Amino acid sequence: MSQADDRVLRFLKHVHRKCAKYGVALWLPDRKVFFLQNQKLRAYFENPTKDDPFGLLAVAFQSDFPEWLHHLVHEYAHFTQWTEQSPLWILDEVIFARYSRLARRKKRIPNEERALSLRCTRAIELDCEKRAVMLIKKWELPLDVGYYIQFANARAWCCSLQIENATKGRRHREIGISLSPSVLAQCPKEFLTSYDDIPDFFRAACGIS
Repeated sequence: MSQADDRVLRFLKHVHRKCAKYGVALWLPDRKVFFLQNQKLRAYFENPTKDDPFGLLAVAFQSDFPEWLHHLVHEYAHFTQWTEQSPLWILDEVIFARYSRLARRKKRIPNEERALSLRCTRAIELDCEKRAVMLIKKWELPLDVGYYIQFANARAWCCSLQIENATKGRRHREIGISLSPSVLAQCPKEFLTSYDDIPDFFRAACGIS
């Protein structure tokens, strides 16, 4: 076993112990994707609740390396947000519950509610990504931190575009991005203080002017 493999194995054992401690099942299906709640996924985390005491942290283990490890670190970072009851995690639960109530009533969700929910999503995901980078460094995992941050910044800008749409009352649309090497190479390798200003190259990559 190589030194890199040994570090990954130690991290996996750590994740397994922590999940068991908090009543969360760790599922690593030997497939490229899996299906939960009618969604095709590569990774997933759901914490236990009063209504559903069975938590789950799942990662498709057959994904190309280091993709599956990237997903595992990200989902475990979400797990730490929950176990530590970080203020952002608590806020996200409150906003999500309010948003869900509006959706269940089939009422038109005000633009400001949509924007608020998306801002919360962006904040909690950025906190998750920063926790993930700390985990990569702490456990000396064989992941490129610079690339990881570039990918995280791209996701944050995607969310910023959604916030922009919601604020201006535009119809909701999924914003995808071709994560080509040329696009990611232009993303910064450090986290930014603000993601409200979206660069032109990124807008063009997402097909938005």
